Amino acid sequence: HIIGKGKYSNDPKGATSCISCSAGRYQDMYKQSNCADCPAGKIQASSGQSSCSECPLGKYASSSSLCTECPAGSYGQK
Repeated sequence: HIIGKGKYSNDPKGATSCISCSAGRYQDMYKQSNCADCPAGKIQASSGQSSCSECPLGKYASSSSLCTECPAGSYGQK
C-alpha cells in the first residue's frame, strides 16, 4: 500500500491500511506517519485532505476546521 496525500499510517513502510487525516489536519506528502494541524488562520473542514485553506471574506477561522461569520462592525481579510 502507498500512503497517499491526506492520509497517514502508523507504519508507513509496511502499511496495510491508510488512515484519513481528521478535519482540521492535513498531509501534503506521501508515506507519512502523522498529519499536521492547519496553520493559524487556515481551516480544513473535511477529513482526508492534503491542504488547508483560508476562510472567505467576512469570515474568520474560529478553529482549525470552522469558518465563522465576523461580528457586526468587523471584517475578515485575506
